[in-house]
Amino acid sequence: MMSMILLSMKFKACLLIQDHVAATYGAGLGYACVVDVGHRKTSVSCVEDGISQINTRIRLRYGGGNITQTFHWLLKKCSFPYHECNPMTNYYDALLLNQLKQDFCHLNLDRCGAVQKTVTVMKPTKRQVQYTIQV
Repeated sequence: MMSMILLSMKFKACLLIQDHVAATYGAGLGYACVVDVGHRKTSVSCVEDGISQINTRIRLRYGGGNITQTFHWLLKKCSFPYHECNPMTNYYDALLLNQLKQDFCHLNLDRCGAVQKTVTVMKPTKRQVQYTIQV
């Protein structure tokens, strides 16, 4: 790949940079603790002056997908009215759960307590159904 970039495409140089360091530069910060929550993994690294500190690097084997599965399990335990919800086989259910996760799974202590929300389930070739949930 580097040969193609440098020789065939006539680039003068190439710079490899770690994603956490790139995120720090992109944010315009000299130092930061970067948390990258992917679908299957979460990684944490503290960056100082463009160097990712080795003793602060952590890689966890769970990510946003696992949070969605746990959130779905908790919703079912709390009498989630949409019983047919199956994010493993239905793309639209996965989108719905992802949106609910983004709306309600947070660490903001100023937004505590139960909230009532109307959830609309839309699927092609089926009629639209609304459920009211309390999260």
